Amino acid sequence: MDEISNKTLMAFLIAAIVISIGGTIISLERISRLGAPEVAGYATTGTANLTVLGTAAVVVNKNVDFGSGSPSSDVTNQTTLTTETANTGGFNDCTTGDNCLGLELENTGNVDVNITITAASDSNGFWSGTDTQGSFQFFVADGNRSKDETGSCHNASGAIVTEVSDWTAISTSPILMCYNFTYPSATDTLTVEFNLTIPTDEPVGYKENTFTFGFTQIS
Repeated sequence: MDEISNKTLMAFLIAAIVISIGGTIISLERISRLGAPEVAGYATTGTANLTVLGTAAVVVNKNVDFGSGSPSSDVTNQTTLTTETANTGGFNDCTTGDNCLGLELENTGNVDVNITITAASDSNGFWSGTDTQGSFQFFVADGNRSKDETGSCHNASGAIVTEVSDWTAISTSPILMCYNFTYPSATDTLTVEFNLTIPTDEPVGYKENTFTFGFTQIS
């Protein structure tokens, strides 16, 4: 048997390479015509998130102005001024208008708080007269001055009640008004009512007392 020459082997090798390249080109062309296969049966998700932080905030919406008047000089019949009462001696009638229906507080934050009241002067520091019957008292009413909102103050047991529901002497030390002063808009107001007895020998002049309300978030 004659041996295959080197030229013949070289010819076979070149032919094999040409055929292989041609087949690859044809296969790629056919794949491109078919396009990429679709992938089905999978899903993915995304999220949007945030964290709301607590803000404790209380504002005074309404103050109290008893106006001007002449107190009684009779020690047995001293002049007493009370919010929401028709006061005598020329002082404001607190049953009408908007002058002295009480000092209104509103919880404008987004958390419940407990709240205290501190007076700049107690009764002895506020009055200058020597008549010892002079007084300055307060109590805290649940709800706003117009009485169309209630349920804003809860005690430690959850009952709707203020901590100062009877006339109490003002103090230069903090007094707890409400353990849980709520923030929802329909139940976010408290009203501080005042009762003042003017000494019969109180000197003429303008009188003003300032109250500071401290509050802390209930955890």
